[in-house]
Amino acid sequence: DPWQSLQGGGQFLKQLLDRYNGNLELALGAYNAGPARVDSFGGIPPFAETRNYVESVMSRMKPVTASETLVKP
Repeated sequence: DPWQSLQGGGQFLKQLLDRYNGNLELALGAYNAGPARVDSFGGIPPFAETRNYVESVMSRMKPVTASETLVKP
């Protein structure tokens, strides 16, 4: 069920954000590689897949300026 999958993923991400005191990069690293690996490495694990995942998500989170939201004719 897609809804349950989204709900479960969101709840897991919330738990990770709580665990890492709101640090989104660490939470994303743990979401991808597992919290035990983030804990054992003391940060985002040095795995290309995990680092690329964190970078990809974070790049989509950049602030949007007002000029980027305007519809141009």
